Order: sequence, then structure tokens, then C-alpha cells
Amino acid sequence: MRRPFQLTGLAFAGALALAGGCAAPKSAESPGATAPPKSAAKPAAKGRTAPAAEAAAPTVAEQIEQRAQALAHFAAGVSLELQDKTDAALDEFMLAAISDPANEELVLDVARRLLRKRNEPSSDKALALLRRAASQPTASAAIDALLGVALAQAGRLDEALAASRTAIKKDPQHFQGWQNAAQVHLQANRPHDALKVIDDAAKIARGLGPLTDLADLYGTWLRANAKQLEVVKPRILAVIEDAVKLQPSSPAIIQRLAENYRLAGEFGKAADLYSGLLKRFPDQPALRERLIDLYLRSNDHKAATAQLEGVLRQNPNNPQAHFFLGAIAHEQKEYDKAVNLFERALRLDPAMEQAYWELVSVRFAQDKSKEVLEVLARARTRFPNSFILEFYSGLAHSRLKDYAKSVTHLTTAEAIAKKDDPTRLTHLLYFQLGAAHERNKNVSEAERHFEQCLKLQPDFAEALNYLGYMWAERGVNLDRAKTMIEQAVKQDPENAAFLDSLGWVFFKLGKHKEALEWLQKSAQHLKEPDATIFDHIGDVFLALNQPAKARENWTKALSIEPDNADIKKKLEAPGKK
Repeated sequence: MRRPFQLTGLAFAGALALAGGCAAPKSAESPGATAPPKSAAKPAAKGRTAPAAEAAAPTVAEQIEQRAQALAHFAAGVSLELQDKTDAALDEFMLAAISDPANEELVLDVARRLLRKRNEPSSDKALALLRRAASQPTASAAIDALLGVALAQAGRLDEALAASRTAIKKDPQHFQGWQNAAQVHLQANRPHDALKVIDDAAKIARGLGPLTDLADLYGTWLRANAKQLEVVKPRILAVIEDAVKLQPSSPAIIQRLAENYRLAGEFGKAADLYSGLLKRFPDQPALRERLIDLYLRSNDHKAATAQLEGVLRQNPNNPQAHFFLGAIAHEQKEYDKAVNLFERALRLDPAMEQAYWELVSVRFAQDKSKEVLEVLARARTRFPNSFILEFYSGLAHSRLKDYAKSVTHLTTAEAIAKKDDPTRLTHLLYFQLGAAHERNKNVSEAERHFEQCLKLQPDFAEALNYLGYMWAERGVNLDRAKTMIEQAVKQDPENAAFLDSLGWVFFKLGKHKEALEWLQKSAQHLKEPDATIFDHIGDVFLALNQPAKARENWTKALSIEPDNADIKKKLEAPGKK
């Protein structure tokens, strides 16, 4: 059981005697008594009553009486703490600290206990106690620093900053003052001022403890200003590396330095520190888990796999290990292996929701949409309906060319997002909705969703091309269609589909030579055979009065899609021999 400090020997006996009222106070000259402070408090200003903090210094007799009261309350607190009456014990320790505010060890311990309660009455008590202690002529930086914490916790930021500056002035090496000042600036949304405080602390930080505290300060700033990593990264790395050069042996300090490496994006260096800890403490699973996370973040799949396999040797039924091995296999495109690992994870823990979505992603990569729907059906039996369930269902049905069901699921996904999470209403969702409606022969709805997609992401090439081609096919909005497709081609000038769309819109505009140029360029960039492009080239050659070349390209298109009835009609039509 932790106590503010331990009384031993005569001091403890004296405390018990005072608690029972049986002993007289010792004189100032008695062995073991503490001499009164030589300095006196400042007298009250003329014309007003001096507050308690500024009263004249107590006499020797008064000091002895105060300390006797403090010992009595402390002894009562010890007794109550032994009975597990912690609140009542804290009240007695509070009275002891009030009676002897110069006993900083006791004051600091009681104030910290009160502040940990984080409620207004306890905070007020801690403030009163710390203010009283700070008024003592011999008050140390530790008292002012904790006063700064209490004031900040109470929302009195200006006062907290003043107390923190006092602590820094008294003892620059006492880092609580620097920490408080930086935190106050962050709390007041003044990141520049906070960083200046930390940089000033860096000028005087020497030794392992201060350097580790300083690294933590930079880390705290980074957590609040993650987008400014590149601004602070050289500074925090310099501090961490200076600390590492001192060869820390404390696991707690090593872990703090490793975490600050992680915050700075140096996952490999953080992993090196954790790896050293794991060698010293091989039976600590938390260290191995952190190391695995760092290896995954740094894309060191080989090292991550070795650690995960180590986990499975100790516990073959660890679902998380199977899950992460599956994620590695997925990233390395070992899809069958990934499926087996994710399925194993789900057998061990059927409630592991993320494993369902990862398994769905692998099945999509394998182009196995029926298996996607099977996984989603299993997920539906365990989890409430959600955006991701409906969105993935819509994609799977679209790949299976069941566009009516695709529209239904994607529309449901949109409704869920509007209600629960509007951030999911992205251009990608509306692109999929537009494509599903177009393939389901609902042109007006397709146009509406593509327009919404482009409103959210005006330069989204896939939507620019899709909507432009859709209009070209219908012979409407041709000028705008041409502009949109040209934007898509500019972004990806070797995309065969975009080049085909641009050729086709030129054809619809009656510009047949330009159309042929773009369509032939499209055919040159094909990565796999595409019947539509050769069909279009055939139509352009016919418009240019070159029927033999038209027939040649239609024949090529039919060889790619033998069941295409429209191409068959063109080849069978009179006058196209």
C-alpha cells in the first residue's frame, strides 16, 4: 500500500502518541525536531488586511503546534488507510498537509491524489492546498509546477501558465514546468507558442531523464499537430538519438523513446528498440504485438511474419495472428493463402468483424463475386446492417451483372450513410450508383449520380469518361461530352477506354478522320482484346467509304465477342461484302 512517506522509530511513536493526546510537543531543541524556517513571510501591504498566505511568520511554539497537528492527522490517515477507508484517509492526509504546508512530499502526494479524482470539489481542495504550499518562502519548483497542473485542470489557463513559468524560473531542469506551459498553449490552441516553449526546453535539456521528457514533449505536440510532422521531425529525432546514445537500460524509458520514434514515422528505429526489449523480456506479449504493428507499418513483411509465426508457436489458436498473416498474404497477392488465413481467424473468432471485410476484399481481387456474397451473408447474421455490407453487396451484384439488385443495395448504402455517417457519401459511391443505374437502363438516374460524383470530385477521370461516353452514345450534349473526355485523356493519355470514347465523340460530331486517329491510337494501347473498339473503327471506316476495312475490323470484333448480335447484323447486311 503506497503512502505519502513512512514514519519510523521515534517519529512514528510520537505520531501515535499525539493521536491519542498523551504526549507533549517537543521543544525546538529536542532531538529529532525540525528547526523553524529562518526567513519570514512578507508583511501585508499597508492599508489592507494580510491574507493567510502573507501573515507574519509563526513563532517557534506555533510551528511546533502545527507539526503536532500534522502528525496527528497523518497518523489518523494511516490508520484509516489500513482499514481501506481511502476517502476518509485522504481527508486526514489533507488536514495534515494543511497543518504543515512546508512538508512538500506530503503536500505533493495529497494534491496528486485529489487531482486524480477529476471532480470539482477535489480540484478545489488541491488548488487551495497547493496555493498555501506555494506561498511558503522555501516552496520548490515541484510545488509551482503541480499548481500549474491544478490550475490548467480547472481551466484557469493564464494562471496555470504563470505558475509554470515560476517553476521553470526556480528550476529549469524540473521538466513539469515546461510540460505544463506547453500543454497550456496547446489547450488554448496556440501550437506555435507551445513549440517555442519546447524548443526553449531543448536548449537546457541534459541527461537521459530530461532528454526523454523532452522527446515526450515533442511527441505530445505532434499528436495535436500531426500534419506538421515534417516541421518537428528533425528536432524530435535529434533528441531521441541523443537519449539513445546514453544507452538507457530502463524498459520504461526505452519504450517511451520507441513510441516517440513511432510518432515521428521512424517505424524501423522504433522496431529496433522494441526488438531489444523483446529479447530481454520474451514472455511479454504486448512487446511482440507492438513490434508486429511497427513491422507492418514499415512494410517489413518478412520480420512481421517471423514475429507472427512466433506468436502462433506459443498459441496456435490466436485469431489476431492468423488475421495479420492473412493481411500480409493479401498485400503480397497470395490470395489463396490469404483466404485460408482469414477463414482460420474467423473460425477461431467469428465476431472478428474486420476479418470479414478483408476476406471480401480478397474475394473481389480473385474476381469471385459469388464467394463475396457468401461471406457477406455470414456477416449479416452477426452484425447490424451497415454501409459497408450494402456497398460491398452492390459491387458484387454489379460484377454478376444483376444491376437491379446492385442499384437496390447501393441505394440502401447511400441512405445509411446519410443517416449515420455522411462522410461516406463520396464520389466513389455516386460513381458506382451512376454505373449501376446506367447498366440497369435508367439513364436519367445515371446522369444524376454521375453529376453528383463530379460535383464532389470534378477531375475524377473515370466519371468524366463514363458520362461523356454515355452522352456520345445517345448523341446528346456532344460538346460538353468532348470536353469531359478530353479532360480524362489528359490525365491518362494511354488509357485505351478513354481514347476510344474521344474517338467516338468525334465520330458523333461528324469528324470522321479525327475519330479514326483516336480510335486507332486506342487499339494500340489495348492491354487485352476489346470488341467495342474494333466495332467503332469498323463504323468509322464505313463512314469514310472504306467498306473492306470496315468489314475487317468488324470481323476482328466478332472474333472477340462471337455472340454479339449487332456486329453480326453489320457483317450480314447487303452491300458490306
